[in-house]
Amino acid sequence: MKIIGHRGARGLAPENTLASIYKAIEHHVDAIEIDLRVTKDKQVVLHHDKALKQPNGEKSNLSELTLRELKEHKPDIVTLSEVIKSVGNNHVFILEIKSFLDCKEIIKEIKKITSSKFSSDNLLIGSKSQLALEYMHHELPTIKKVVIERWSGVRARRRAKKVNTNIIFMNYHFIWYGYIKSAKLSHLELYPYAINKPKKAKRWFKYGIAGVVTDYPDLYEIN
Repeated sequence: MKIIGHRGARGLAPENTLASIYKAIEHHVDAIEIDLRVTKDKQVVLHHDKALKQPNGEKSNLSELTLRELKEHKPDIVTLSEVIKSVGNNHVFILEIKSFLDCKEIIKEIKKITSSKFSSDNLLIGSKSQLALEYMHHELPTIKKVVIERWSGVRARRRAKKVNTNIIFMNYHFIWYGYIKSAKLSHLELYPYAINKPKKAKRWFKYGIAGVVTDYPDLYEIN
């Protein structure tokens, strides 16, 4: 069973940070999922939410802040290029695109990364947005895609076919044994997210899930 760290290892360190990524690596994950957004000055950074909540309670969209301004409010925010430079080429990253508006800048950054020593085989691109996923597939056809699906198994299959992939991340609340068996028979790699229950994951693995996306990769080392 493959173990994928969710936003690094968000249950063990602040999500989408180098600390979280290194925690995931420490616990021997097979891949690391991170979220990408773009700043006002076109920097690709790791961040889940559209807006940054400041200490005074106000929210500012990341797209309206420069990287320097972001670091003033969130010192541990990191760019994708900084992650790759720090971690190197020995780990697999799943890049979740949070907004279609960010696609062009993210494509530029991926091309820059893969033109260096970083292997494109160690990158996968995922999104809940089918529009973003299809655009990324058109622009970067050789990089494997991941369908990230909130609830519909039927829709997930249709989406996967359109971007020529067999990898589906699906909200674990909407997964059941029949769907797992069906997905396996269709040669789909199904990964429930974010599942932090190793016993349930092991039962599902017997029915055919390929692995899990988890906040706590350490739990899967001892179960």
